[in-house]
Amino acid sequence: MQLDNILRVELKDGKVLLDAYGLDDKLCALTLPCEIEEHEVPKWLERKLYVLMVMPYEPPTTAIREVGMRVSEDVFWIYHNGESYGDDTGEESKEPSRQTS
Repeated sequence: MQLDNILRVELKDGKVLLDAYGLDDKLCALTLPCEIEEHEVPKWLERKLYVLMVMPYEPPTTAIREVGMRVSEDVFWIYHNGESYGDDTGEESKEPSRQTS
């Protein structure tokens, strides 16, 4: 686990509190630290949170490679490796190919 690319995420009263541990500002479009509404969470972050929310939070907790770790009931460490996930939900790959012959 690299300590220079961790996004600390805390869920609190319908808000999402974000802070960085060594995260390069260019890797994340959000100005950190910040507080956003749950519905404003970027899709790439939302997907990683969903994965971690099914993990137990009582110690010892387990880190998931390239995703992060659940630290407590409402606190998560999200690993950000400069990926550009955008808002692609995967639906684009389900559409039939539009190749011309």
